[in-house]
Amino acid sequence: MTKTSLFLLVLLSLCLTTTCGGHSAISLPTVHASGPQCFPENFYNGAQETPDYLWFATDMACDIGTVQDQSYTLKFNHTVQEMIVQMGSNTGSIFEWDLVVTVTRPDGRQFSTQQQYDKHADNVGNRQVSYSYPIPQVLSAGTVVNLHRRSLAAGYCLQGGPWGNGVACATGQSVQLIGVLN
Repeated sequence: MTKTSLFLLVLLSLCLTTTCGGHSAISLPTVHASGPQCFPENFYNGAQETPDYLWFATDMACDIGTVQDQSYTLKFNHTVQEMIVQMGSNTGSIFEWDLVVTVTRPDGRQFSTQQQYDKHADNVGNRQVSYSYPIPQVLSAGTVVNLHRRSLAAGYCLQGGPWGNGVACATGQSVQLIGVLN
């Protein structure tokens, strides 16, 4: 076998056994939750809205096999200069997921922001990203803010953390809309 052939064989072996983030495709543990496992968010006590601010989160933190889809309708008119999206996960878990925040105005016009979290190590449980709007977004009362985290197959959970009476990968998420102060 020539050096080139040997090199190509080794390269092919590496390509077939390595996935995103360098995890070995051969030894990936799979964690299965036993049906929907959702628990109330410890930090959350309902939506908080003023004319200058909104904090809205999913009421429950759930395993990744459970869809999370929750909406809130604005009671006040808002001129939003910043949106902060927070994605949280349980301790010990390693996995990737995304969250879509969709804002639908009363006239049907909408915009969405997708945020992905590639949690390849359990060194930080939460990810918080701020989105500034150079031209503030004018959102009238009646605008609907939706948080959506799709269901993911168990294989997305590379390493589960303690959850309920077992182990799973689980998330909770929130959005804050920061208004222009008058």
